[in-house]
Amino acid sequence: MKRFVLISILAFFAFLVPSTEIAFAEGGIAWDPQGVPVCTEFTTEQNIRMAPDGSGGAIIVWEDFRGPDADIYAQRIDENGVVQWAQNGVVVSTALFSQLLPVIVGDGSGGAIIAWEDWRDGTGYPYIYAVRISSNGATAWSDVKLKDVGLVKQYSPEIVEADILGVNGAVIVWEERSGIFDSIYAQAIDETGAVRWGSTGVQVSSGTTTFQGCPKLIKSDSDNVIITWEDQRNGNSDIYAHRIEIDTGLKDLSWNVNGNPVTLETSHQREPEIVSDGSGGAIITWTDWRDTATRPDIYAQRIDFDGARLWTTDGVPICTKDEPQSNPVIVNNIVAGSIEGAIIAWEDMRDDPMGDIYAEGVGSDDPPLLDEEDTFVAGGFGLQVSPRLVSDNAGGGIGTWIENYYKIFATRRNQDGQPMWSSYPGVLVCEGTGIIIDSQIISDGSGGAIVAWVGEGAGGGFDIFAQRVVEGAVIEETASIAGIVLSFFEGGGITGVEVEALKDDELVSSDFTDTDGYYEITDLAPGGTPYEVRATWIENDIESSVSMEAFAPSYFFDFTLEIDYELGTIVGSVSGVEKKYIAGLSCPQSKRMSGSELQKILSPGSGIAFVELEQRDKVIVRVSVEMDGNYSIPNLLPGRFIARAYNGTIYSNPRMVNLKEGETFKVNFVFGIMPGETVFNYPNPAKSDSTTIRYYCRYSDPEAEIKIYNIAGELVRKVGDSEINRDGTDPRIYRFLWDCKNSSGKKVASGIYIYMVVVKEKSSGATKKVIKRMAVVR
Repeated sequence: MKRFVLISILAFFAFLVPSTEIAFAEGGIAWDPQGVPVCTEFTTEQNIRMAPDGSGGAIIVWEDFRGPDADIYAQRIDENGVVQWAQNGVVVSTALFSQLLPVIVGDGSGGAIIAWEDWRDGTGYPYIYAVRISSNGATAWSDVKLKDVGLVKQYSPEIVEADILGVNGAVIVWEERSGIFDSIYAQAIDETGAVRWGSTGVQVSSGTTTFQGCPKLIKSDSDNVIITWEDQRNGNSDIYAHRIEIDTGLKDLSWNVNGNPVTLETSHQREPEIVSDGSGGAIITWTDWRDTATRPDIYAQRIDFDGARLWTTDGVPICTKDEPQSNPVIVNNIVAGSIEGAIIAWEDMRDDPMGDIYAEGVGSDDPPLLDEEDTFVAGGFGLQVSPRLVSDNAGGGIGTWIENYYKIFATRRNQDGQPMWSSYPGVLVCEGTGIIIDSQIISDGSGGAIVAWVGEGAGGGFDIFAQRVVEGAVIEETASIAGIVLSFFEGGGITGVEVEALKDDELVSSDFTDTDGYYEITDLAPGGTPYEVRATWIENDIESSVSMEAFAPSYFFDFTLEIDYELGTIVGSVSGVEKKYIAGLSCPQSKRMSGSELQKILSPGSGIAFVELEQRDKVIVRVSVEMDGNYSIPNLLPGRFIARAYNGTIYSNPRMVNLKEGETFKVNFVFGIMPGETVFNYPNPAKSDSTTIRYYCRYSDPEAEIKIYNIAGELVRKVGDSEINRDGTDPRIYRFLWDCKNSSGKKVASGIYIYMVVVKEKSSGATKKVIKRMAVVR
């Protein structure tokens, strides 16, 4: 089970507040359901970064391989998802040789300042360059070299916006190698392209005898930046930090000349991430190997304005579960414009070696208050990686993750870590046609977020797309058909349904049928007009309603509606995208009781062996299904549950159940065509010369294909249907024995590999795709 937990523990909480019922809103996507194409050039684009444009949109920058070497391109997209600059982006820099790893901040005028690693000199020595791009996509000045001295190698830039003596600009930090050792340097540049900390920048920390790298920085207040980095001056990797005044570029004299320690614990501490603490200091999190060399944990530390460590000397444990936790990300928890701690998320393998997502909130306490038990957020099978976070500026946050390398989900959580959107496991941001290798997220300034990602394109390279996630959005695909077509499933003795569309409580159109079960509402107003769709079951006088919006040239969707007589939730499949509408179904005949009940009368021979309920990732009850297909779970306390059925071979798709006092809740279970949990390889990791990829498929006439990629997204092996064998004991189980060789017959190297199983039903053309991850160890 996968979780994405956003919990913020505020410093001023001195008592427990009784819990109240949460009103769930509907989160959704606001732009093209397929994502807005940012760049689909017939090559590869990668390493995206993004910054707000100040008007609700975003500026996206990336590495681009349309030329002979890697270059830097950018695109601006407005709040409505309309690209503002040239198709496939404008040039930021196409100098000789490669330009890599761009970073970006807004310039306060609708443009951005961009920095990158640049190899134009042809000497094998990269330098850090920067440029400003205006709101119209034109560069405002020629590329600026941030440090004009000697043969040194400069890597891994990071950037933060800054006001330098009243002029908009940015501070950039990087890792610099002179000889065999690395140091940390920084430079300020203003909106005119003038460097402000001298021609050689500021040496944040000298690494004349050791390695220093992976720098990150934030504005700790309006006048200062705090920079943190990995540092091996004591043997193993530790975390250090330093503060620099923005106007002067002077290192604060109250700090050690080469920075103050954040943690000096034994073994390695790596991957520092940093945010402001709201009081001139910073909160820093990292991956920590102090307990074992093979199982990292997540720790954090707060330092004040003078560099003093405010929490436990070498950091407080955020998560130290038995299995690895890694790749932390951190954002501020912001309440009414005030910073009230931070939210940290990470990849976690405690329950699934493929990887889950967890998160935790920390306040500014000493030591901070931490929840002892994680809050259950989302369920799903397979791999979930690459957490991204942004504050919702209301005490909580919006988080995204990549699932199985071809989907991105988003969830919004309040300050207690509770879900604010009803979509489960989250809002589907995108579902790629190939693998997704990267994503980024920024705030849209209105409580939502803009998400950009890099996914496999039609031409074999990787393209860039973007989507906006907001509260209350309901956007599906438009079509040229003028009207709304509703397809209803009728059951439970219901014999007639009247469908109406209303605007401002006035009836616009209606349709009634008791024969074919199809209903059509036409002649609606132009796009953007809000309507309410209401279905009335004539026999039982039960009404439902769902708000929607018409979009030009019309609003069209194929809405399959399952009605459970006493359910209270309408679950539909809209244009192939799972969608839930909370309907407020009125059921005068509902069974009333002291507790709540989950039940379903199944047809005899349904094949379901048992039904179970989970809460907070724990199975709290499991009941067998009787021979006649009946089951009942009575006397449940109100709350949110995950319900599943098991048929002896696979689990059904999970169903979210939100029980209220005295409610009877009936559930229909759906068994997936190729459930993700039935797709796996064994052994994993593959330590010999072979591993077997296995999957379960319910298509009657399947045709399958397996593609195996390396971690860089390069196709290693393509397996046709004729190479996949059907299991001798169960014809629904298929196996492929991979000899750990590529298409040329050569053994692949040790590392992480991604495999995609695609099964097509030949008779219907329906397709199911699952992506998983494996390791090869030589």
